[in-house]
Amino acid sequence: MGDIHGRRDLLDQMIDEIEADADGAQGDLVFLGDYIDRGPDSAAVLKRLYRLELGNLTVTCLMGNHERMFLSFLEDPARGELWLRNGGLETIADFGPARRTSVNGQSPMETLRDQLQEVIGTDMLDWLRALPLSFLSGNMGCLHAMADPARAWEDQEERMLLWGRPSPNSAPRLDGIWLVHGHTIVDAAEIGPGRISVDTGAYRSGVLSAVRCDGATARILTVRGVAQ
Repeated sequence: MGDIHGRRDLLDQMIDEIEADADGAQGDLVFLGDYIDRGPDSAAVLKRLYRLELGNLTVTCLMGNHERMFLSFLEDPARGELWLRNGGLETIADFGPARRTSVNGQSPMETLRDQLQEVIGTDMLDWLRALPLSFLSGNMGCLHAMADPARAWEDQEERMLLWGRPSPNSAPRLDGIWLVHGHTIVDAAEIGPGRISVDTGAYRSGVLSAVRCDGATARILTVRGVAQ
């Protein structure tokens, strides 16, 4: 499933769609990251995904670059400006940490960090920190952004997996792995040579997309709501 970015309404619709489409079959349901920021309901999205169980589907949530920016802010609040400029303000507003005076000489960003950690809670933060960067099943590789075709699947750099973007001039992978990714917004989910793009900009377009891969076939699933 592509980038959700705080659209709990679309997430709920898509989960219903996937449950109906799976019809009790076994398989893997992989979320490609970017659950928070930009949209209005980041807190609700995380609460829905946290320890999600869905029938016979094994659920895997991958790390996105927005989760990484948020965790980097928690590790070092001085680096928080990047996150705030890229949708973090919406996440802060949604979690609604209580305002309080800085203590012990803390900076405002340090105080905000402490407030968010208190509101979100240790268990969910530990879950976020442990999110994997990629998922491989057969010749289908799932990741948030992109993989370097010159590197083996197990030897990818984190920055490429979280921040890389596909290029029309990218060399095809020689190991036969097809990539399923989000991160780069497309007008409609698309199946191209060696990769499948499913980020349809849900937070602004009101369109959330996923792909069902079954053997040698791939089929796009789409749900629609109100554009922001």
